[in-house]
Amino acid sequence: MNARKKTEKLNAGVKEQLKAISQVTTRGADFQAVLKFTKFRAAHWEALWKEYTKPQWARLHSNLECGKQRAFANFSIS
Repeated sequence: MNARKKTEKLNAGVKEQLKAISQVTTRGADFQAVLKFTKFRAAHWEALWKEYTKPQWARLHSNLECGKQRAFANFSIS
């Protein structure tokens, strides 16, 4: 199972929070947009923190980094 599929599976628990946050952006120099994004992020912070501090996220990130290192090792000149 690739990392994208694992991520989608793990994100199922916080799908509503991620959808709500994706509706706002911090792009541009508009202070009101940044303020709105900050309020949305603060409203959903607890659920996101609870999900992303689970051990499976650390394992997924570790596996991804190890895979990157193996890929770069294959290209190095010995």
